[in-house]
Amino acid sequence: MSEAHASAGVIVNAQAGLGLRDPDLERQLKERLAPRRVLTTRDPGEVAPALAELRAMNVETLVLVGGDGTISGTLSELVRVWPQAEWPALVVTAGGSVNTIARSLGARAAPRAALDRLLEGRAPRETRRPLLRVRADATASPRCGMIFGTGFATRWLDAYYASSGRGPASAARVVGRALLSATAGTRFARRMCEPFAADLSVDARAVPGRRFSVVGAATVADVGLGFRPFHLAGQDPRLFHLLHAEAHPLRFAFEIPGLRLGQPVPLSCLRHHSASRAALDLPSPEPWMIDAEIQPPTHRIEIDLTAPLRFLAF
Repeated sequence: MSEAHASAGVIVNAQAGLGLRDPDLERQLKERLAPRRVLTTRDPGEVAPALAELRAMNVETLVLVGGDGTISGTLSELVRVWPQAEWPALVVTAGGSVNTIARSLGARAAPRAALDRLLEGRAPRETRRPLLRVRADATASPRCGMIFGTGFATRWLDAYYASSGRGPASAARVVGRALLSATAGTRFARRMCEPFAADLSVDARAVPGRRFSVVGAATVADVGLGFRPFHLAGQDPRLFHLLHAEAHPLRFAFEIPGLRLGQPVPLSCLRHHSASRAALDLPSPEPWMIDAEIQPPTHRIEIDLTAPLRFLAF
């Protein structure tokens, strides 16, 4: 057995896009690696036991097979139950429907190909990134991930999940519908951009204004479909990129060229910060999302960072 075979482990989310589309995936991964090192989860409660089992095997490189929600769900548990000094390297793969996080970290290979390249000793693209650590209300357990949003971000996801189909094509149709609605001044875009009341602080400094159409934060630049609003992400592993805006739908539409280029447009309505922590107080509770998973409405949200993790991409 090679060193790579002896130190690798795999977690497959059977409910993610590829896991649902390819029932033979688990068997094929177990043909490449010792079967006991390939663990499949079917609900969130199985993630922590799977991580404990792999840690007991001294896994040093963990391959994640699933989409954006898999990354958030697995890594939230990993930073909770796995000592930081022993955190494994993480191989992200395109195993979901959209795979925004994996692609933003440079992953292009499907799970089988990524595992093959790891076991063959090929050089991956490597990056170190912290995770956003998000607490909703004082008593909630934190959720960890790479993209946070509320306001426009959760409303867009609501529209996407309500649409038929999954994947980039469906996501692009929702974007197109929003742009047409913004141009025509119809209700769909107005609802997406409807401001909410909040007090926002960044590194303990209050942000002017109490109305926002969107508040977002990320440790990766790309949010899918080629949009790169978080252009400061990754420049400093101690900081995340936070943005916010209050704007009319048509004003948001003018931001599209800059979001595609990954740089602000002149007279942009978006405000950008490099931050180590932020807090959002909401008089009326708002839902929020982490890595495309919508969370229940809350009155207070706190964001800081974990230590950087080592990500490998093929």
